[in-house]
Amino acid sequence: MGGKKFGIVTITNGPDNYGNILQNYAVQEFLRERGAKCETILNISFMEFRKHKAYLLLKFFQSRAKTIKRIKFLQFGKKHISYAKQEVTSKDSIANEFSDKYDFVLCGSD
Repeated sequence: MGGKKFGIVTITNGPDNYGNILQNYAVQEFLRERGAKCETILNISFMEFRKHKAYLLLKFFQSRAKTIKRIKFLQFGKKHISYAKQEVTSKDSIANEFSDKYDFVLCGSD
């Protein structure tokens, strides 16, 4: 794997998805330990769901303790996950926009 470049497509941008970001971090570190270069490519099509008014209203009314926990969680992601500048906007964009940049593109189950 040494010298190969991997793109990890995931939804690691939600402040509630601990399992996803930890899985993303583990895959990233597994690849790096084997000499690969890797970046996480955010799935923007999932983020469109997060803009929905009901979702935003629900998040607004959650407790302050959870908000502090989320801030720390987001700080973990910023510190430990290498994010690509480009984002996935559709399934087709993976093949069309990323085939020249990465040797491999991994897509998670989340």
